[in-house]
Amino acid sequence: MDWVLEGPYWFSSVKEINDENRQVVRKRRHSGQPVSILEFTESEIGHFLNQAHDTIIGEGQSARVWVGLIPDGFRHGLSAQHAAVKEYNYTSHDTFDLWEIERVHLMKLAHPNIIKLIGYCHHKPHNGQEKKVLVLEHMPGGNLNERLFHIDKWNNESVEWDKRVRILHDAAKAIKYLHGMNLIYRDLKAENILLDSDMNAKLVDFGAMIDGPRPPNAYIETPQPIGTMGYTDPSYIETGRADMGIDIYSFGVLILVVILGRRAVTTKKKTELSVKINEKYKDRPLDLLRSKKLRRDSYRRKELQSLLDLARRCLEEASKRPTCDGILREFENIQAAKTWPPSGFDMTLDSLSKGFPD
Repeated sequence: MDWVLEGPYWFSSVKEINDENRQVVRKRRHSGQPVSILEFTESEIGHFLNQAHDTIIGEGQSARVWVGLIPDGFRHGLSAQHAAVKEYNYTSHDTFDLWEIERVHLMKLAHPNIIKLIGYCHHKPHNGQEKKVLVLEHMPGGNLNERLFHIDKWNNESVEWDKRVRILHDAAKAIKYLHGMNLIYRDLKAENILLDSDMNAKLVDFGAMIDGPRPPNAYIETPQPIGTMGYTDPSYIETGRADMGIDIYSFGVLILVVILGRRAVTTKKKTELSVKINEKYKDRPLDLLRSKKLRRDSYRRKELQSLLDLARRCLEEASKRPTCDGILREFENIQAAKTWPPSGFDMTLDSLSKGFPD
């Protein structure tokens, strides 16, 4: 499955998300520059799905996602391509509102590491079932969570170390772009990162995103915290105050998930990975590097140390966290330090499973 749509929001219902975002949508609908987004008819959507044999790639409470095939020459300037056709659940008006929230957000976003909106469909017959659909670019590499923890679906191919670092860099660039537009994403996690055939990463699912604070305000008061367990800033959960720093915290968790091959929350004990890093493993975080899925991969020791240090800084109290600019500088330093053959490539994650060498 390429898309994971179940349980995207831990703290809030779809209704609470919609209530918070309606004002944002109203402002954006009339404020932006024109974007070349296509409007499709219901029959055209059906044609796309038939061309791809009605293949479902994701399903959840709010929507179902199929692979669609747009034939060559279908619309002027639109080349033949596969697409992700996301149809929202018509049984819930709140879920239908998510369609409008995501559509308006995506019409204003244009970045290589953010999913591209190709078009949409809103079919409202006089008598019959209303239909709301988004047509998005297709990402055949699946979502990052599946590539890390369900590799049996991907020929048991583990994600190589260099690709893990690049995926994190891509995610950081996407968040930097959103913050530059004064937007708080609020639900950064491995499930919301899709990969193309070359393992380039793109951010998806923007239903939780809100406008950030404007001077002199330092934060936004939200009626109900929104996020996913294990990824969400504890101070945000406690106070409901949102700023750009909550995305930085989530990025710190994402680093740990990606480089350690560990889930953000343990399946059995429901222990958060960030809590382990900050408390139980404060002085020996590398003891966590025991993932069997990662043992075959080689890694660069200096990169590993740099990323662990970066993750720790992201998980600090809000005033001590790096900005997106600081995070991107760290990745630029990692890239600049690469040599070939890499001098630090003499260790594998097999060796770490036996303890980090002195």
